Amino acid sequence: MCHVCGKLFDSRKDLVRHMVTHTGEKPFECDICKKRFSVKTNLKRHYRVHTGEKPFECEQCGACFRQHNGLSSHLKTHSGQKPFSCVDCGKKFSRLSHMQSHLVCHTKEKSFTCSLCSKMFGRRDSLKKHMKIHSEDKPFLCMDCGKSFAHSQQLTVHAVCHSEHKPFLCGKTFSKKDCLKDHCTSHSGSRTFECPECGKALVRGEHLKYHLKSMHDKQ
Repeated sequence: MCHVCGKLFDSRKDLVRHMVTHTGEKPFECDICKKRFSVKTNLKRHYRVHTGEKPFECEQCGACFRQHNGLSSHLKTHSGQKPFSCVDCGKKFSRLSHMQSHLVCHTKEKSFTCSLCSKMFGRRDSLKKHMKIHSEDKPFLCMDCGKSFAHSQQLTVHAVCHSEHKPFLCGKTFSKKDCLKDHCTSHSGSRTFECPECGKALVRGEHLKYHLKSMHDKQ
C-alpha cells in the first residue's frame, strides 16, 4: 500500500513504479529530445511523436492516432454523442478540447504571449506550437530518410514520398506551384493551417480565411 495516497498494489514492483508519481522523479529520458518521464511506458508512447507512428486506427474511417484515448475521443464523432456544451451559446461538442477552442470565440481573451515576438494567443497549446518557429528544434523524425520536421503534420505529408500510395495523382492541373501544394493537403488530410485565434487546424488556406472572418470577425 502507498503510504502517501493509500492506493493498493498486487506487487512491490508496481508500488515502486507508482511512488515516482509522488516524488517527482523522472528517470526515463528520450534520447532524441531529452524530455524526461517518470514511467517507462510514457516514454514509449512519447517516441511515437518522433517516429510518427499511429497504431490506433478507427475501423469506420481509417483515421489513426498515437494513443488509445485519442481514438476513444474520435469515435464519438461517429456515434453522434456530444456531451460537452458551451455555457454561452449552448453549442454541443463531441470532445472537450473542441469546446475549449470554441470558448475563445466568446471571450476574445488572449492571455498567452510569445516572449520572443510578443504575439498573443488564446490557448497555451497554440503558443507552444508557435514557439517552434523561433526554435531549430525539429522533433518529428522520418524513419526512412532521417529528415526532421517541426510539426507532426509536416512529417505526415512528407511520408507520402516514401510510400507506394500516391494520393496526389488526381489529374487536376494548376498554373502555380503554391496552388498545387495547397491542393495536395486535401488528399493527405493534413491540417497545416492553424487559426492564430483559437488554435483550430484546417486543411486549406482559404478555409482558414473563411474561419477567421466568420468566427473571429477578422478580414
